[in-house]
This record gives sequence, structure tokens and C-alpha cells, in this order.
Amino acid sequence: MEVYNQGSEIENDHVDGDEIAIERSPASVVVASGRGSRGEMVLGTGMTGARLRLRRFKDTFFRVTVVNDLGREAWPNGVWLD
Repeated sequence: MEVYNQGSEIENDHVDGDEIAIERSPASVVVASGRGSRGEMVLGTGMTGARLRLRRFKDTFFRVTVVNDLGREAWPNGVWLD
């Protein structure tokens, strides 16, 4: 997994059934976004793990973006679901 970042870190992400599980440095926003207005989001403070549902991305792609409390982002390459 290649991850691009501005200060936040994604330590692990993997698809688990109809969800993606993400482990990362403490964050306040975790977003899975895709084509058009498709998206799922989790908000919190100091989160180090999140699970996002992937049903909106069936037969298309999504990208996860993690934002820490300072507004710094991390994002891996997009993922295609078949």
C-alpha cells in the first residue's frame, strides 16, 4: 500500500466483507470517497481505527482520506471493487 501524507498516517487498511477497516495515527475525519457524490464518513476525536461501509462503491472505485486534528491528510491509492 503506497500512502501519500501531509502529516497524518495510515498504518493499515483492508477490505473486510462489505466494509473497509482502517488503522491509523489519531484522526478526526475518515472519509471513503468515490465517483460523483458517493461517500462514507466517520467523525470523532483522536480516532485510531474506523470501519466504513462500501455498499455505495459496488462495481466502482473509492479512496480513503484520513485527516488529523491539525487538518493534515493521508491517502493511499484508490481501490477498485469488482
